[in-house]
Amino acid sequence: MKTITHLFLAGITLLGIALNVNANNIQVANCGLINQNTSAGANNPANHTFIRFDLSWENSWRVSSAPANWDAAWVFVKYRVQPSEVWQHAYLSTSGHVSGSGTAASVQVGLVNEGAPHNSVSNPAVGAFVYRANSGSGSFGATNIQLKWDYVLQGINDDDVIDIQVYAVEMVYVTEGDFYLGDEGGGIGMLSEGGTASSPFQVTSEGAISISNSTGSLWGVNGTYANTNTTSNSSGYWYSTGGTGTLSAAFPKGHKGFYCMKYETSQQQYVDYLNALNSSQQSARAYTGGANRSGISLSGGTYITSAPFVANNHMSWADGICFADWTGLRPMTEFEFEKASRGASNPFPDEYAWGNTTIVQSQGITNPGADDETASNTAANTTYGPHASVPGPIRVGSHAGTGTSRVDAGASYYGMMELSGNLWERCVTMGRPEGRAFTGLHGNGEITALGSADVTNWPGDNAVGSGNRGGAWNTTATLLRVSDRSQARYTYTGRSGSHGFRAVRTVPSTPAN
Repeated sequence: MKTITHLFLAGITLLGIALNVNANNIQVANCGLINQNTSAGANNPANHTFIRFDLSWENSWRVSSAPANWDAAWVFVKYRVQPSEVWQHAYLSTSGHVSGSGTAASVQVGLVNEGAPHNSVSNPAVGAFVYRANSGSGSFGATNIQLKWDYVLQGINDDDVIDIQVYAVEMVYVTEGDFYLGDEGGGIGMLSEGGTASSPFQVTSEGAISISNSTGSLWGVNGTYANTNTTSNSSGYWYSTGGTGTLSAAFPKGHKGFYCMKYETSQQQYVDYLNALNSSQQSARAYTGGANRSGISLSGGTYITSAPFVANNHMSWADGICFADWTGLRPMTEFEFEKASRGASNPFPDEYAWGNTTIVQSQGITNPGADDETASNTAANTTYGPHASVPGPIRVGSHAGTGTSRVDAGASYYGMMELSGNLWERCVTMGRPEGRAFTGLHGNGEITALGSADVTNWPGDNAVGSGNRGGAWNTTATLLRVSDRSQARYTYTGRSGSHGFRAVRTVPSTPAN
């Protein structure tokens, strides 16, 4: 985290605080409030101001050839009205934003419900994607980006004194289109088309999917309990599809475009989040036990970490969904996990997220805790185990370097890192009714006073309806396979050194500025 800068704005009494958030070299700087417009009259709902900041990150891209996607920053804003110490979420206008100077950029806001019209109260714009407007690669850098904020609609007066914090999370766009579930390999509980031995099931739309052992339906293979309809949480049922039924059109299946966090949540991202919560929320959501390379501690009333670039572990399901709600994102489904990993490619039997079965285990750590921490054996493309030389997760993106291939970097089809290995990916499962009820609503940026997510039809703090995909630093290699569902519906409420969190967001329905 960088130093907080105080900006006093001439002519108005609004105060801006710039919080630079470092998540694998993404930077927010020179934040402030500018160009307040009160021409409509005192405290008129039409009054607005602009949240100004500079934004940069490394290794950005936009390509027109396969996979025809780009990376982006999800930018959101917290504010407080002095003298209050309570941080609240700023809701943005759907238009009128300024993309700034430098790298040509597009700005596109995201709604809580992308399937409904914008409403400043019931369906607000909770943040904005900023991404390259044109094809290119290298460092992204834009100055004087401005997000329009209709602050009066949130009960703020023209002469209130406001503190703001601007956050940015690196994301990757997953394109709309057909893809396959399953890969004809040996993944436990692997998804397949019904009526066949193990043929991959093709997802061709976001429409409802029949779950049964018949042609054209979705089914599970490779395991005695692959399709058991049960509420049991014993290990024999962790990979079940949940039995026959229908997966509704509302359940996000990965066919529609979505954005996925480029990396697992880092420890620096998590302490930045903790430091914006009240004490009750912090008490519910903080882990300071220090095990398995967790460096988070409380010092003088502020959360800090000795390992800011390392993936954040010891995250319960409740921790993860609360973080997603607070950021305006949402949990991903197990379908979206396979789409993010495999993309539009034909399935490769027993493949990992990088598209084949080549796997080189991390044997140790070089420069532990630093921003260039990496595996001591440079050929490593993932972290799995179990072995004591890596007693926890390593730095997010650590296997990627200049000129590394997708396989060498351990990258997915679209460019996300560590979807296989490092930490389990927490997903909404199709294997429980509570998971099937998920409709893909996003967080509104606000959590309960006691530190819980409160979004309709999300699997709750009890984790029923969630599961794990992709394996971790202390699991066997087979669990890292894209199609393996060994723990796809495992209800785990606690914190463990092998659990982190990665959130997603449905592609916005609003036009880009």
